[in-house]
Amino acid sequence: MPYRRVGETGIVVDLVGEKGEGPHIGLRADIDALPIQEQSGLPYASRYPGVMHACGHDGHTAILLGATYMLNQLKDRFGGRVRSLFQPGEEADGAAWQMINQGMLEQPPVDHMLALHLWPHLT
Repeated sequence: MPYRRVGETGIVVDLVGEKGEGPHIGLRADIDALPIQEQSGLPYASRYPGVMHACGHDGHTAILLGATYMLNQLKDRFGGRVRSLFQPGEEADGAAWQMINQGMLEQPPVDHMLALHLWPHLT
């Protein structure tokens, strides 16, 4: 699977469907932890001081990684392209612009972009 690095932690993966021409779909997930001290005390809490996946970035990464894996397994069933954008630094000023300025929505142009955002909350 061909991929490109963007900045320190970003990765872009391109899948080409084997059924010829079709749309170029972008799938985007934010991936970096936030500068927050985790105080949950849960067994899966961050082990790194001052760093936490507070709003689901780990979930976003897992979902996009799983979707990319499955689409790669199914590329003989679709035409066009799928570009998976693992975007670093969602909360940092200009982080998305870094990907845009490096041409990640071009070469060839992305026709449609899809993303999601989790809001984990404990009850």
